[in-house]
Amino acid sequence: MAIAIVMAASMVPVSLLVNSIVPHPYMDEIFHIPQAQEYCQGNFRKWDPMITTFPGLYFVSLAYTGVFLLGAKILGLSSSLLDLCTPAFLRSINVVLSLFCYLLFVRIMRYLEPDKSLKRIFGKATLLAFYPLHWFFAFLYYTDVGSTTAVMAMHLACLQQAHWISALLGAVAILFRQTNVIWVIFVTCTGLLEFLQGPIRVKPRETEELKANASSDKSLFGFSMENKGGSQDMKLRRRMRSSVLADENLEMFPCNPPVVDNAPGIRSEIWSLAKQAWLRRWEIFKSFGPLICIIILFFLFVCYNGSIVVGAKDAHKVSPHFAQLLYFGLISAAAMAPVHFQPSNFGIPIQEFLRPQFWVLGGIGSGAAFVFVHYFSLAHPYLLADNRHYTFYLWKDVIQRNQSAKYCLIPLYVYSWWSILHSLGRTQGRLWILVFCLGIMGVLVPAPLLEFRYFTIPFFLIALHTKIPEEIELRTSFCMTILYLVLNAFTMYLFLFRPFHWANDPGGIQRFMW
Repeated sequence: MAIAIVMAASMVPVSLLVNSIVPHPYMDEIFHIPQAQEYCQGNFRKWDPMITTFPGLYFVSLAYTGVFLLGAKILGLSSSLLDLCTPAFLRSINVVLSLFCYLLFVRIMRYLEPDKSLKRIFGKATLLAFYPLHWFFAFLYYTDVGSTTAVMAMHLACLQQAHWISALLGAVAILFRQTNVIWVIFVTCTGLLEFLQGPIRVKPRETEELKANASSDKSLFGFSMENKGGSQDMKLRRRMRSSVLADENLEMFPCNPPVVDNAPGIRSEIWSLAKQAWLRRWEIFKSFGPLICIIILFFLFVCYNGSIVVGAKDAHKVSPHFAQLLYFGLISAAAMAPVHFQPSNFGIPIQEFLRPQFWVLGGIGSGAAFVFVHYFSLAHPYLLADNRHYTFYLWKDVIQRNQSAKYCLIPLYVYSWWSILHSLGRTQGRLWILVFCLGIMGVLVPAPLLEFRYFTIPFFLIALHTKIPEEIELRTSFCMTILYLVLNAFTMYLFLFRPFHWANDPGGIQRFMW
C-alpha cells in the first residue's frame, strides 16, 4: 500500500497538468465523455452511434461518481451527478484503475514466481505500470486502462481457481471492450490445462515449505489460499517445475527449451487432455461453466448484432490483417529490448544451428512473414489520414518508405517472435503457448487498424509470464525503466506543449499522442 501511495503521488501531478492544459475532451474523449454525462443524467437510452464498445466504462464511471457525490454535497462542491461528471473527474477514474492494475501485477507475479523476492516483484510491477501505452492513457478518459485492469483481475482469479469470480470479471472486461472475449477464452483454456495436468515430482523439503507459506497467503480478492486447495496446488506445481529444471541443470536463457526425446507430440498431448476432459466433464462444467456461458452468450450477441462492434460498423469491418502479428512481435520485443536484444541472445549454439528443425522452423517462419507482409499489409483510412499518432509516421516513413522497406523488416519480425516464444518456453508448456498465440491472432488479425493500444494486454501477459534470470534482471530492469521514462516524458511533452493546426482546420488545436 505504501508503494501504491507513492505511485499515486507520482501520477497526481501529471493528471493535474493534463487537466489544466487540456481541459476539454480530446480525440476519442469527444464521444466517451458526453456519453458518460448522459448516464450521469439517467439517460440510459441515449447512445452515440460512433461509439464501438459496450458501456462498461460508463457504468463504472456512474458508480465511481456516486461514491464521491455524498462527500461533494457535504462540502458544497456539487449537488448532482452531472455536476461531478466533469472531464477532469472522469479522467481520474483511469488513474485509480491504473493503481488497481498495479496491485494486480504484484499479485499475479507473486503467484507465478513464488520464489521471487518482494523487492523484485514490486520493481517489475512498477516497471509495467510505466509501460508507455498503459501510463499515457491513465490520464485520459479511454477504455484501455479499465479493460486491462479487468482482464488482469480475471486472469488472477482464474489462476487462483476462483472461476465464478473470474467469469464475473470476464463479463466486466467484455463490457469495457468486446475483443476481451478472446482473453476470456484464453484464461478458460489455460485454466483447463492447469486443471487437467498431472502431478510433477518435487523435493519433500520444498513441498513442506510451500504448504507452510501458502497457508498464510491471502489473495487480492480476500480468499485464503489455505482454503483454496486448487490454488495451493497450482503454486506447488510451479515450484515443482522449477525444481525439475534446476535438478537437471538445464540452461535457462537464451537457448531453446529442452527437448526430451521421448516426449509426446503436441497432437498426442492434445488428444490425451481431450480424453481426460471427457472423463472429468462434470467437474469441468462445475468449475468452468460460468466462463463457458459468458463465451456462448457473447457469440450469440455477435450473431444477433451482425458485428462485434456496437457502432461505426463500416469503419471496423473484420479483415485478414495478418501483418498485425508481425507488428505486435516487433513492438513487444522492442518494449523489452534489454531482454530480447541483448548480445548473448544472438549466439546460437552450434548443435542448434546444425539441427534440421532449426532450418525448417526458420524457413516456415520467414515464409509466413513474407506472405503476411506481401498480401496482408493493410492500411486503414484512419491510419492514412491522421498524423497525430506514431503509427502514421511508422507506416509512412518506415514500412512504406520504398518498395523493399517492408520486406527488409522480415528478419526483425522473425527474430522478435523467436525470442518471445523462447522466453515464454522457459516457464510455459507448448499448449499454453499455442493457446496464447491463437489468442493474439484472435485479437489482432481481424482488426483493420494498426493501433498500438491493441497490443497492451498481450504484451502484459508476455511480460508477466517471462521469467528473467536473476543475473541479468537488475540490468535489464534499469534499462527498461530508462526507456519507458524517456518515452513517457517525450510523448507527454509533445501532447501538452507542442500542439499544432491542420491546414484545413486552422482554428482547431491538434495534439500528438499514441
